[in-house]
Amino acid sequence: MRLRMPIKGFLGQKPQTGKADSSSLASNATLSQSWTFPEGTALRFVVVFSLLACILLGLYYFPYENGTSVRACIEAYLHGYTAVAGAVLSVFDHSVQVRGHDIIGRYSLRIVRTCDAMDVKILYVSAVFAWPAAWERRVAAAVLGVTSLFVVNVARICALYYVGVLAPAYFKFAHHELLPAFVLVVAVGAFIMFTASANRASAAKGRNELA
Repeated sequence: MRLRMPIKGFLGQKPQTGKADSSSLASNATLSQSWTFPEGTALRFVVVFSLLACILLGLYYFPYENGTSVRACIEAYLHGYTAVAGAVLSVFDHSVQVRGHDIIGRYSLRIVRTCDAMDVKILYVSAVFAWPAAWERRVAAAVLGVTSLFVVNVARICALYYVGVLAPAYFKFAHHELLPAFVLVVAVGAFIMFTASANRASAAKGRNELA
């Protein structure tokens, strides 16, 4: 004699219906749309992003002559960057001092252009302003993203200091490859979050206008 027990009763679950599958597919479709270009905007994004990035990078890397007001502003900005990173490091290492663009302690660092991650910030800001979204949303995303990248880059400089102190053989790898890649990943992640949020807001606005 064989005992038969219905699968439904044994598991204590109701069989799935097509309704749940449809809901799951709709949710996946909505998620996919929030991470993609709005229709007809891909080419515009590429053109605007390229123009903005080229102009801003050109302005930043232009070899301004000594004694000009622009060069003085850049030097003051880099000194400020050095002072902030040095102040953070001095909390953990009291031997750290700042002299001009130099952080001096158990390992010495000099802060010059490119050490401030400005290239990544410019690419991020260019991408944000090229994306089709409300201006206030773009401005907020640019400010928040640049602030976050500033904090991350100061942390990168502090990490480089301790790599130089504890494992100087790996300093070059950390300086030129590992840590810059980390900053770039943060920028890309921030941009993806912005585009997803902007697309969801745009879709919600469209639904409200149709209602």
